[in-house]
Amino acid sequence: MDWTAMPYFLAIARQGTLRGAAQDLGATHATVDRHLKSLEQDYGVRLFDRTRGGMALTVAGEKLLPLAENAEIAMNGARARLMGMDAQEAGRIRVSVPPAMAYSILPEIFADFCKVHPDIDLSFSVTNRFEDLNRLEADVSIRLANDVTEDVVGRKVIRTYVGIYCTKAYYEARVLNA
Repeated sequence: MDWTAMPYFLAIARQGTLRGAAQDLGATHATVDRHLKSLEQDYGVRLFDRTRGGMALTVAGEKLLPLAENAEIAMNGARARLMGMDAQEAGRIRVSVPPAMAYSILPEIFADFCKVHPDIDLSFSVTNRFEDLNRLEADVSIRLANDVTEDVVGRKVIRTYVGIYCTKAYYEARVLNA
């Protein structure tokens, strides 16, 4: 399998167009097309049908897609595990945080962290979207969760509680009389 061409194949599959894949990868339309043609030539099979609406996976492309996604996860996992092993505690850490926690719970924790590690630059993405750690969209993702998947490490930071509030009149009219 030509590993260098896989990001191009995956970007086309995800974006549905050569232009979209090029934007996603920060490459040119011609570069993406060249890598796709090279991959198709190496395998001796068309991976996409070129249509007016964009690029549609062929049967061969559909068979390759999960293999390429697994390869991407493995390569990114290796990179994440090895990256920075010889480095000092310095550099940028991309942290994904939901808005509810970003402005209330975490500022004091991050301020303390920055005092202990002044050479680490925290870069925040304040979003409710689950950014993919395997695709290196973030280095750390802080989320409210009861369970975590096997491919990540979860630590309890705080205990949270949820409450539903209403007026007594609303409760009596809608809940008791329901």
